[in-house]
Amino acid sequence: MRIGLFIFFLFFYHFLHSQNNVNDTIKDSLKLNKVKLENIKKVDTTKDSLINVKLIKDTSLVNKDKSKKVDTSSNKAPKYNDYFYRYVNSNFIRIDTVDTTFNINTYYRFNDLRKDQFGKIRVNNIGQGYNNLTYDEPSSIYPKLGVPMKFWNYIEEQNIKYYDVDDPYSELFYLSGMEDGQAGGGLISFNFTDSSNFTFSYKGINSLGKYRSSKSTQGVLTTSFRSQVTDSYSIFAHFAYQDFRNQENGGIKERGQFEDGETKYFKRSLVEVKMEDAESFMRSKRFYTNQFVDLIKSKDSSGNSKPILRATHKFSLDNQYYIFEESKLSNYFEEVVAQSSSANYKDSVNRNALKNQFTVISNINDFINLGVSYTNFKLKYSVKDSNRIDSDLNYLSADIAIKNAYLGAINIKSKYKIPDATFGQNYMLSASWDTKIYDYEMNFSAAIYSIPPYLTYMYYNGYYRKMNWENSFDTEKINRLGLSFNYSDIKNYISNLELSIKYFNINNHLYIDKNHSVSQYADPINFGIAYLDFSSNIWKIFLNTRLIYQQIFSGNEVFRLPDLVLKTSLVYSDLFYSAYFDLGIDFNYFSEFISNDYLPIINSFYLGDRKIGNYPIVNAFLILKIKNMKLYGIFEHVNSTIAERKYYSLPSHPYTDLKGTLGIIWNFFN
Repeated sequence: MRIGLFIFFLFFYHFLHSQNNVNDTIKDSLKLNKVKLENIKKVDTTKDSLINVKLIKDTSLVNKDKSKKVDTSSNKAPKYNDYFYRYVNSNFIRIDTVDTTFNINTYYRFNDLRKDQFGKIRVNNIGQGYNNLTYDEPSSIYPKLGVPMKFWNYIEEQNIKYYDVDDPYSELFYLSGMEDGQAGGGLISFNFTDSSNFTFSYKGINSLGKYRSSKSTQGVLTTSFRSQVTDSYSIFAHFAYQDFRNQENGGIKERGQFEDGETKYFKRSLVEVKMEDAESFMRSKRFYTNQFVDLIKSKDSSGNSKPILRATHKFSLDNQYYIFEESKLSNYFEEVVAQSSSANYKDSVNRNALKNQFTVISNINDFINLGVSYTNFKLKYSVKDSNRIDSDLNYLSADIAIKNAYLGAINIKSKYKIPDATFGQNYMLSASWDTKIYDYEMNFSAAIYSIPPYLTYMYYNGYYRKMNWENSFDTEKINRLGLSFNYSDIKNYISNLELSIKYFNINNHLYIDKNHSVSQYADPINFGIAYLDFSSNIWKIFLNTRLIYQQIFSGNEVFRLPDLVLKTSLVYSDLFYSAYFDLGIDFNYFSEFISNDYLPIINSFYLGDRKIGNYPIVNAFLILKIKNMKLYGIFEHVNSTIAERKYYSLPSHPYTDLKGTLGIIWNFFN
């Protein structure tokens, strides 16, 4: 309720002025689902690269012409040409526009993550986290804290948006929660000069949950600043404060209370859980700046200035603090406590990181770009205020990007950590080739990684006797080969067809065993992942089917994934008076497999011994778009009332029952 009141007063005055001058953005919305589903593509996981060349499809995004007006008469995705944002990563600045399109992605991204959830399944309450049904490649070779369940809603430095708007822009978001609660947030962005912008955003969750001790409370506050100080110097900066608090119940005690259908247990708060007085909490504070200086510039054939030699400096100071505590023991492990206090039983870990990165990039010509960088990374990690790691780490990077109309785009990216006594040798090397053959976009890629273990896997000192260790591991090594192609032709019934195949080899894999101890697997793990995305548009009906097929060839004793993950969405789009609407259903399924279970003490996963899956989940939804306001009505898991009660997100955590969700996303321009 407090979040709702805050957002209401924050946006009320802005709303009165913005709606008077708002543009009618969609003149032909019924055809928009033919637009290629841009968000479904896999994100480039080499996030620490210096340069990233892609085949730019809309070069008008790079040089903004303020005299141009929005063209909403065609069936292309309408975007506001005067409302820009940037993602900044080393020297790479990706420019995009605020997107008000109305298609299937509008539905896919309406959740507590504000991201597409395909390939994962949510634990019962919003804000509790997800069980990953596929494999995600490493995103960094810097040492991470661990506690992965706390990082689903976490905003990394490369995810911050830096806006450039001609007039003030704001957004309102609301999503109803479980039982008593909601998720909501808002954003305000304005340019205080032609080349300087300030943006404030907040997202919060406060949801009670249907099961005992499952309340989620989260708050993510970010402020970002961007300024083009001179023609040759620009700066990007942000501050992010994030906190994630969850009551932890350890899952249900007896599956029978959930599965047998006894009437009294239909009220899920009566189902017995393993823990009732436990809570986990993570707080993060980050200050970040990234400065760009163009040392040498020249003009291209069009007379536009472009940098030939650029220097950048990136600075970040990041603190992550995690605690787990109980007011009274739950006997979760049914053994003697190793340490205790007179008040609460409490574990805590703290990670402090200070990063300075210096980069030089040379754009030799339109064909080839080179970049090198040096990074100093100071890391401190403490357990219960006792310092365990105090390291001064040094990284070297070298990237090359080649772009040619005939060859396509070739990217080679590398990062290498100079070996040290704590983490040994870490590195990342990846190569990709993007090209187009007739109407097919092709990508060939390969990567090798050597990544450090989670800090919580190395040192942890808990009040449960089992949760105490000091470990030294070999680095985990990952090799990957990939091939993908994409075909798009909105003139025919097939509006998008994408297929990708990846093969992985993992050595020295780290995992938590059935005894809740961190172990390292001695044998190699080999598996393949095939991904299919098919979209079709006939009349006013739109169909999107996505499928992941996974085969583990060796190592399935410790590495577990379902063979099949499937999502199919069928949507009817039409116009009702001045409102455009999507009415649809989506079908979700993953095959049966022995899933890892959730260890709340360190918010991680351990080897379980129970199967989940082989159960369909059907959702129904209605989305209305009135000017720049989208209204959502979703019935989640509509088949739960007639199906067998064997639907689980994790072996000890049932998936949600039938749930109605209401929500809104409202964009304000001017």
